[in-house]
Amino acid sequence: YNHVNMPGTFNTDSVLIGIGADLETRSNSKNKVELAIMGDHFKTNHHITKAADGYQIEIKQKTTENSDISVSYMQEGKDALVDRQGIAVQYWYSQKLPKNWTVSAGVGPYIADNKLTPNHEGPNSLISFEFKKDTSKDTTVFIRLNRISDFSGSNDRDIFGVGVSKKFD
Repeated sequence: YNHVNMPGTFNTDSVLIGIGADLETRSNSKNKVELAIMGDHFKTNHHITKAADGYQIEIKQKTTENSDISVSYMQEGKDALVDRQGIAVQYWYSQKLPKNWTVSAGVGPYIADNKLTPNHEGPNSLISFEFKKDTSKDTTVFIRLNRISDFSGSNDRDIFGVGVSKKFD
């Protein structure tokens, strides 16, 4: 339960409900660094734009059995509104599925430089969903759906990407 009382304005009451995971469970044998490269198709959510092709390079570190932290460089390509590139940091929650599949969701900030807007540097939010297939002990292929929100609502982008990753000790 959360109660907020602010002088001179309205009060709020809310009930918070969540889902948790044991973040203390570590699997040292799986604490490998993963390097991934993706080819992406970026679409700005505006009727005057065409899709742009870009790429991502990512380093991901497993933190627990079901969570990872990643740092990515994204080059989004150019359309009529967006010519953006930057660095994203995401927290990932992953769930193993049968037959060497994994589904993951990630969220985090994306600091980017959009050369086509006056105040082109700034924070964005990044939400990701990934479906990954282990092809060998240390190699995976995956598809990823991302959503970039720039907080102005005019340069949000949806991304569809495919990639390959390699795990290293």
